[in-house]
Amino acid sequence: MTVALLPALAAYIPRDRVEHILRPDTLLPEEGVALIADISGFTPLTEALTQGLSPDQGAEELTRALSGVFTPLIAEIEAFRGSVIKFGGDALIVWYPRERGVRRAAVIRRALTSAWRMQQAIRIHGQVPTPIGIITLKMKIGLTYGSIKRFNLGLPQYGYEDVLGGATLDRMAEAEHHANSGDIMLDRATLAALPEAITVAEWRDDFAVVGRLLRPARPKPWPPLQWHPRAEKALVERLIPYVPPQIYETLAAGRAQVAELKPVVSLFVQFHGLDYDADPEIGPKLQTYFSTAQQAAVRYGGRVNRLITGDKGSLIHVIFGAPRSVEEQETRAIRCALDLQAECGGLPFIAMQRIGVTSGRVFAGPIGSPDRRDYTTMGDSINLSARLMQNAADDQILLEKGVRDVLGPEFDLADLGTIRVKGKAQPIPVFAALAVRTGLGESEPRRFRRVRPIFGREREMAQLQRNLEKLAAGQGGVITLIGEVGMGKTHFLDFLRFRTETETAWAGGISLAYGSALSGYLFISVLRDLMDLPSGAGPDESSRHLRTFCANLFGPARLEATYPYLARFMGLPLDDELARRLEGLSGESFRWQLFEVTRDLLVQLSHRHALALALDDLQWADPTSLQLIETILPLTTRHPIILLLAMRPERDSRVWALRQYLLEQPDSPELLDLTLDSLEPASAAALVAHTAPDLPERLVAYLVEKSGGNPLFLVEMIRSLRSQGFLSGDIDLNEITLESLNIPDSVHGLLLAQIDRLAIEAVIPCKWRRSSARPFLPRFWPC
Repeated sequence: MTVALLPALAAYIPRDRVEHILRPDTLLPEEGVALIADISGFTPLTEALTQGLSPDQGAEELTRALSGVFTPLIAEIEAFRGSVIKFGGDALIVWYPRERGVRRAAVIRRALTSAWRMQQAIRIHGQVPTPIGIITLKMKIGLTYGSIKRFNLGLPQYGYEDVLGGATLDRMAEAEHHANSGDIMLDRATLAALPEAITVAEWRDDFAVVGRLLRPARPKPWPPLQWHPRAEKALVERLIPYVPPQIYETLAAGRAQVAELKPVVSLFVQFHGLDYDADPEIGPKLQTYFSTAQQAAVRYGGRVNRLITGDKGSLIHVIFGAPRSVEEQETRAIRCALDLQAECGGLPFIAMQRIGVTSGRVFAGPIGSPDRRDYTTMGDSINLSARLMQNAADDQILLEKGVRDVLGPEFDLADLGTIRVKGKAQPIPVFAALAVRTGLGESEPRRFRRVRPIFGREREMAQLQRNLEKLAAGQGGVITLIGEVGMGKTHFLDFLRFRTETETAWAGGISLAYGSALSGYLFISVLRDLMDLPSGAGPDESSRHLRTFCANLFGPARLEATYPYLARFMGLPLDDELARRLEGLSGESFRWQLFEVTRDLLVQLSHRHALALALDDLQWADPTSLQLIETILPLTTRHPIILLLAMRPERDSRVWALRQYLLEQPDSPELLDLTLDSLEPASAAALVAHTAPDLPERLVAYLVEKSGGNPLFLVEMIRSLRSQGFLSGDIDLNEITLESLNIPDSVHGLLLAQIDRLAIEAVIPCKWRRSSARPFLPRFWPC
């Protein structure tokens, strides 16, 4: 642990909270001045500083500009013992506490002087030079004196959130709403406590615009951070839950967090029903709501970024893709939104919720000053998700077209036409997410007609072919197929199945990136494939199909001993008598019966035909599906059953431990362990030639080098070229500049997700190299 770690963590926490953590006898006063400073101009600044630059160069320029603005502002706040509670995108929420023995008028004067000097600072530092000229940032400030409720919310494993609530915050927000750029606005009651301190330029309803500051306060800065060296380790442990995990990992490694322009999904929730001033149970209720939201977000790889209270509806902001990138961000977000409606919206004290979901490339990184900073996301997509939330009906989830276009068939969506929102010149198409479709097994089994050829995998293909020949002769086995994202594991399995399906019975299952929340998902998809369930079959049809399948396989005498367990496992309806029969079983008894039926089902199928089970993306497999794999492994030594287990080399995953067991234990089933590495340049060039014939050699070489030999990235880049019209035949490819070929977001997101899974020591060099002259990593793995 470095000496600098404690202050580095403390910078992500409100200063008065830090003082309380360092010295628990320090009080957190609940009376003082609440201030909000809303800064305008960040959207044009972002556009101006990122235009014509790479994402990483743009992020660096934007970070530099934001630091140049926020550092002097925060210095003026902390010089008068203000504490930045929250960075709300382009706004700061500040608390000036009234310590014991301090007069109310003194606290108000400190806050007014701080606000006055903040306006002076932004007039100087808000003139930001950009390649297209000076962009001017402006600020309006609203403040009010009163009492607040202070909450320390959240579960330690997911992070704490410092939150202010109550009528004082509502008056603060109302004051800011009455303000124009350059104004400092305060309410009538606050002014009455200090009538001689300012002149009033004008009144707007019950709010006064500060004209001149007549009696400024003297600075009263926070004391330097102090702690006993022996207590440092314990204090760091107390600070860690307030800081996003990836930020802590970066700081603990002695590095600065890198800002990025990256694809992110933004989800805003407005919720109603809480009384922050009159309800004595407000603390436990808000904690229940917030921790429930945290668990729903983490379930799908997201993070609750902030909570802001208000009498006209409080807000939480959930982000997917920052700090850590994840795959299938849109699908995760919609599943999370539906869970939030069911779990948070279902709490007895919540009256209703509104949710807005958008996706897009945004600034994601730390903003602020060296002494006080926060990790945040900023950009048009973030603003739009808040606008959609405001436009949603009660208990409705609104999403924009960019999200809808990448969702699979597992959601019921309603096309709501177009709406107008603030900040958009034209109406935008919107959709409502209604539910996850039931009885669809989440995704349909893959149907095979033609599969693209395999390039550069001759050795691996020969080994697999020999094992499949043994299977046809009655000998089972286990094959593990290891490879990073995009190396072709899924394509490899599809190709094998396409070539051998006439001699071998195949069934496939795939785990989802958020699959740990879906018990048994992997084997439900296997069962649907084994049944050859028609695409789009609903619950009743699927249940009838399963009943027929079990009757044909086990015979009528064993139908009721098999079918009900599989139907319940798959979430399919049962008639009342069979349903009552299962109600008396404990969870463990049902699981034991289900596993017995599954083993018996596979044995019966293997008696009819050699059986290959292709299980993909096992690094995400849910615990129930992994237990089923462990249960059926011994069958491969006695029956013509082969398991093909495809996974990424994620060494902390449970399936990786299973692979290690199979490699090391002499009594385990016979294992063929294969790894798919990057394609050699010649094989990658052959893939390009097959996918897009007649490309100029220099373009082929560029794509091969830029992909790092990753087949998926190659195919995605060619698809991008085609969608941009470069391969239409109307463009002379010998004349285009290679720099004009942009990496599509689909590839960029996959790359970020992969880099973010690296050890923290490797992440920074990889991200540095992304911002260097080379447009892509020379070899995707390792960096």
